[in-house]
Amino acid sequence: MRGLGTTKSELDVVRQLNRDPLTWFASCVTLASVCVVMALRAADPTLLAVTASIIVVTGLRGLATLRFYRMDKLRKLDPSFERRLYSVLGGLHAGLIGVWVALMTDVASGPLDGICAALAGIGFLIGTIGRNYASTETTRIQVAALCLPVIAGLVYRGSPDHLLAASIFAVVAVVALMNARRVSANYQTALAAKRLNVELASRDLLTRLPNRGAGERELSRRTQAGETAPFALLFVDIDRFHRINDKLSHAVADRLLKSLARTIRATAGKESFVARHAGDQFLILAPVAGKDRALSLAASIQSAIARPQRFIAPAFNITASVGIAEYTLDGTDSEELLHAAEIALNRAKALGGARTVVYKTWMDEEQRENDQLESDLAEAIRHRQLTMAYQPIFGLETGRIVACEALVRWNHPERGAISPALFVPLAEASGLIDGLTELTLDLATSSAAAWPDEILVAVNISPSQLKRGNFDRMLAKALARNGLPAQRLEIEITENLFVEEDEDLAKAIEALRALGVRFAIDDFGTGYSNIGYLSHMPIDKIKIDRKFLTGIHEDRRQAGLLRSFLGFVDSLDMAVVVEGVETHDQLSFLADCAPSSLIQGFLLSRPIPDAELATLWPKEVMMPWPAVDSRRVPATAL
Repeated sequence: MRGLGTTKSELDVVRQLNRDPLTWFASCVTLASVCVVMALRAADPTLLAVTASIIVVTGLRGLATLRFYRMDKLRKLDPSFERRLYSVLGGLHAGLIGVWVALMTDVASGPLDGICAALAGIGFLIGTIGRNYASTETTRIQVAALCLPVIAGLVYRGSPDHLLAASIFAVVAVVALMNARRVSANYQTALAAKRLNVELASRDLLTRLPNRGAGERELSRRTQAGETAPFALLFVDIDRFHRINDKLSHAVADRLLKSLARTIRATAGKESFVARHAGDQFLILAPVAGKDRALSLAASIQSAIARPQRFIAPAFNITASVGIAEYTLDGTDSEELLHAAEIALNRAKALGGARTVVYKTWMDEEQRENDQLESDLAEAIRHRQLTMAYQPIFGLETGRIVACEALVRWNHPERGAISPALFVPLAEASGLIDGLTELTLDLATSSAAAWPDEILVAVNISPSQLKRGNFDRMLAKALARNGLPAQRLEIEITENLFVEEDEDLAKAIEALRALGVRFAIDDFGTGYSNIGYLSHMPIDKIKIDRKFLTGIHEDRRQAGLLRSFLGFVDSLDMAVVVEGVETHDQLSFLADCAPSSLIQGFLLSRPIPDAELATLWPKEVMMPWPAVDSRRVPATAL
């Protein structure tokens, strides 16, 4: 296995030294054949022994090369050992060639044999330099091992010709070493540039973690290698990360991502592979066996992510969702595993985030259904197949309709009525919300334009949609196309998101209020209710959630809370709508404690099509509210 001290450069060098084994082996066999033929011609026992040694070492180097490629394929290389083995065998090989050349020049039967021996030595020298340019040290060892015996043998002969030959050989060796140094330097420069390119291509520059491509390649490598060791794939997504970009700055968001990357890396452990997949998503390949250990690791990561960041206000609660898939159990290749983990993550996000979901096979069918539903929704929006229902809002004192809440409806051709609680979040998640909002505004303002002038239409809009740069244009277009005055449109915003998006929403709301559009907080009391913001946010109306009415006759504290709050809102000079009026007792309570409030609920009217509203308009059949008996309801409204 690769030691902890092994560097990537050592591995690159060793691979370079062992490159093109077939060409190298063919050259060595050719040289060994020349040595055998010439040794047989000389018939010298010592030369024959050296030649036999050359053949043995050539074979050993061939076996070492085959072993190298096998170990490299299994990713079990120790580059330091391989480099030492290559240097030892290569040095021995070069030394034997040098001794052979020196002996050959001594026992040669004629000048031709001497010249052939010298050429064999020079050829081996050139091949050594060309092959070993990745390592100057290895080149020096083999050149010295080759040249020293040759030079020593020529000098030993002592004749002027041999001394001249020794000098020439020495010069050739020195020049060869100088060229080898230059080539090696160029190679190291090219290798450094290659490493930088690989780094840029495989590492995320912000977090310094492996990037998406590197993560997917590592996952593919593990599955293709058929690893027997179990591992789990954890797909981590930072919940509502866009808030940091929107509310603070990209610089703060980048700083947070770097901090979270370090946190995830440290929590996952050294044995885990962590990569930044995309944006605020991370992949973790963790060597854990079984669902329980994977869940434990996910919980540790979520806990670490949730720790407060010194540079971010505590109001920004950082949480994460995690999808988990297990190798072999949930998939045997990278695509299957990634798909399974992503499906599990999507379900965790759909359940509200800040939770972990382990992949189950039935989730595939659910995902396919969601994908089909998303496609059908896009088609329904494109062909205007959605409709509107309207639930009237009554004045408690007059019993007359003062506004109607527009509720979008989708009657699927195969699945029947689809709840807005299902398809509206789907539109948000899939990017269809613009089209849905535009259609809803157009249908609602078109209907309202035909109503009596004093009747408002209320449309629920998500704060994220309200903050989009195109919403004001979308709204103005709907009003102008249908001829509805802006003063007759009321935008309802869900409270829990309203509080969270405080500052930016205030600016968006102020701009639209300047046009005459009214604003209301919907479902007040269902989220983090901060009464303090009511005094400074630009809103006209508060809609109190139905849960405040539940149990008011059994729970005195509940009744007292509702009574007090109705009085508080009245002191702020805001209109208040009490939702969920379903019994005469509730109606009587509201008539006693808040006669000026507005009311909405099934006791008065269910959501009905636009065509049925005409029967409830004040000028036609609505009766004034009887002051003598506040428990009665106009017959036409029931």
